[in-house]
Amino acid sequence: MPLLKGYGFWRGRPTNWEPLAKPDHGSLSFSAGTGALGHLSSAVNVLSKSEDSRLVYWVNRDWRHELGPKLLQQAQGFHNLEHQPGGLALDFLRVRPALFEVADGVILSHDGGANDIVGFLTPILDSAVSAKADLFLFGEPYKKTTGGDGIHDIHMNQGSRDGINPDTGKWMEFQKYNGVYQDGAILLHFPDGHWEAIFLGFASQASRTDENGDAAGPLWAEVLPVGTGPVVGGPGEGDDGSGGVEPGPGAAVVIEAAMVNPVGDDANVRPGEVVYLLNQSASPVSLAGWTIGNKARQQQPLDDDATLAPLSHAAFPVPRAPLSNKGGVITLLDGAGNEVHRVEYSKQQASVEGTLVYFTGATRHLRRHLLTAPAQ
Repeated sequence: MPLLKGYGFWRGRPTNWEPLAKPDHGSLSFSAGTGALGHLSSAVNVLSKSEDSRLVYWVNRDWRHELGPKLLQQAQGFHNLEHQPGGLALDFLRVRPALFEVADGVILSHDGGANDIVGFLTPILDSAVSAKADLFLFGEPYKKTTGGDGIHDIHMNQGSRDGINPDTGKWMEFQKYNGVYQDGAILLHFPDGHWEAIFLGFASQASRTDENGDAAGPLWAEVLPVGTGPVVGGPGEGDDGSGGVEPGPGAAVVIEAAMVNPVGDDANVRPGEVVYLLNQSASPVSLAGWTIGNKARQQQPLDDDATLAPLSHAAFPVPRAPLSNKGGVITLLDGAGNEVHRVEYSKQQASVEGTLVYFTGATRHLRRHLLTAPAQ
């Protein structure tokens, strides 16, 4: 049985992102030129109500798909969709060309740690609000009890099994909502013309489904890596010679991403500039004596107790090595002063406030190595 209240998408403009509106979801407010119904909202899940509360996260900061131009032809407001191929309905497992690469997915929790899903959603959605991007929210519509329409279930809506809610101990019926061509998503079209896409699912959902949308294969939790961070990609990456320089052979730690241009006045936001380092190995790595440098050869020493856990990443502030918004270089040196990794970024990549710039393809290669890709 498909979603009970219908399926479709809202086209509007994001106005506010409240990441901790409720314990299990954030709230993304938006307007859609609907007069009295101008205050709209969507519930963005950060926890599952199933026994495994973790989410699966796919993101593309430079999403390019044939659906994009078709969506831009649609008016603001809500659009009902049929659960069938050939239209605008989304299906994570069936739409061709594929909406995303399965190997780019990671499993994230909502526990306040470095791999908290809220930490990955917030920079993207805050950036969309600031830039007044076009917003396309796919899912199930709902009526709020205190006025205004909205949308929820903006996640994968197939492959679920019934189970126990660990918080309440109650048996939850999820399977009855399964269906094909009814998956949710957050699609964003920015004023500079690029698209960003967020696709969410639950670790407890199946990576293959049958013609009814019911589970027919292993769970995402069984085929995707845990908490290794957001996927590679970003507006302009590689188009003008910018982007990542591959690390040397055997390099366990690489520069994954950086917040080059935090929201606000540059003179007041240096604490917001951070560099993400990724440990690609199966062993912890001590960063004692390591430094992060910029194009001007200024160095940010890392704390003596800084350590990266296996297959994880962490953010490191760089107040002593400020990152230029006009393009630049970031280097990573080990305790002996050897260059471990070096990346470059362009002025275009640094032009959008509050948006992480991603560099190395190593993250994607790592995930493909870890993932046993499900047949589709």
